[in-house]
Amino acid sequence: MTSHDASVCIDAVKWLALVLLLVLFAAANSCTTLVNRRDLYSPEPAPNSLEAMRQMTTVTTTTTTMRREAIAPAGY
Repeated sequence: MTSHDASVCIDAVKWLALVLLLVLFAAANSCTTLVNRRDLYSPEPAPNSLEAMRQMTTVTTTTTTMRREAIAPAGY
C-alpha cells in the first residue's frame, strides 16, 4: 500500500521530531528565571529563593558575658 518513498519520509520526520524535542529540552533547562537573575544581581536574596531559605534555617548562636567589678568608695 505505501511506497518506499513514504517510509523514508516518515523516518525523516521521526528524526526531526527527536532533534526538535532535544533542542526544546535543552532550551527549557538552560534559561535563567526571573528569580535566578534577581538572586544574581541583588545584594539580598528574594524571599522565595533557596538562599533565603538556607539563611532562615541556619542556626546561629550568640553568647554574652557579663562582668561585674566592685568599685571602691571615693574615701579609700
